[in-house]
Amino acid sequence: MKRSKTTEYEEQPEFGRTWWGAQWIGALERFVQPFKWGEGKHLALEKKVLDIGVEKGMVTATVSDLTGKSLPVKMSLAPFTNEQWESLAKAASGDSTFGTALMSGTMPPHAEKAFATAGLRLMPEKFKDLDMKCPCADWFKPCIHQLAVYLLLAEEFDRDPMLLFRLRGKTRDEMQVLFPVDEPGEVQEAKAAEPLTEPLSKDPEKFWNGGAVPELKLEWRPPAHPAAALQRLGSFPFWRGSGPFLGHMERSYREISRFTIFAAGKKNL
Repeated sequence: MKRSKTTEYEEQPEFGRTWWGAQWIGALERFVQPFKWGEGKHLALEKKVLDIGVEKGMVTATVSDLTGKSLPVKMSLAPFTNEQWESLAKAASGDSTFGTALMSGTMPPHAEKAFATAGLRLMPEKFKDLDMKCPCADWFKPCIHQLAVYLLLAEEFDRDPMLLFRLRGKTRDEMQVLFPVDEPGEVQEAKAAEPLTEPLSKDPEKFWNGGAVPELKLEWRPPAHPAAALQRLGSFPFWRGSGPFLGHMERSYREISRFTIFAAGKKNL
């Protein structure tokens, strides 16, 4: 059978499918020889990157080279200062979609404008902005091991740009404080309508002895939002399974709920 002229790398899905993922790749692309991109992509797709950790200003990874040797790869990008974060928050204060977009797993539509107003750049601008280290024999960096890690970062940024903000110095919870999400009006009204709980008695006798315990009525039903805790935490970093991680977990949670209800004798659900 005649082979197509398309290389095995071109047949694989591209990294950096979103505009911010593409910018992450573009920041380094002009400094890299084309053949290195191909070999780096091959390592990434063949699961030669054994683990990746992203912390404030630092990426650490372990990459298996073509001989099977494990190489520690490090990459650092200067985190923003508190003053820079405050400038960004001020620049984005008029955009009500900024925090909402981030918490839903996408980049705010006017993010570039907010960063420009604050005098910042989310992506590395120059090669020297990235301090990249790998103990391999290739002295001309970035090497293919670093590129494999860099490409997987782009893939993960596509899925969850919050990881890019984490690299720049802010966790998800800190970002939620810095860029609060306005609750819909109906949610606020529901909270306002919630009855206040009866305060505890200050009388020691009543406090410790209390009254008659009310009859408990348990109702077994599936949760309104399966895997709610996982949804709050966001996408699982560097997931490479078939289909979205949260989709798999939501289906699992539904099955667990059905099994639990069935085991409790509620066979009608």
